[in-house]
Amino acid sequence: MSKMLPYQIVGDKQKQDSLLLLHGFLGSKSDWQKLSASLSDEFKTIVVDLPGHGENVGTESIEYSIENTALAIVRLLDHL
Repeated sequence: MSKMLPYQIVGDKQKQDSLLLLHGFLGSKSDWQKLSASLSDEFKTIVVDLPGHGENVGTESIEYSIENTALAIVRLLDHL
C-alpha cells in the first residue's frame, strides 16, 4: 500500500489538539462535514476515506483488512 489515504483537514492546521474521525461501513470522509465544521473552532479535525470508500474506491489493489487499514492510518498520521 504505497498511496496515501485521501484526507482533509478542517480547522486551523496549527492547532495542537487534533481529532481523527473515521467513517463507518459504506461511508466516506464527507460524512463528517457538519461535525468537523462545528468542531473547527476548538480542534483540527482530520477526516479520511478508508480503503474501498469515497475517493479511495478502486485506486489500489490491496488486501482489505483491519491490519492494512490500520497501517494506512498510521502512515497518514506519521506524514501529517
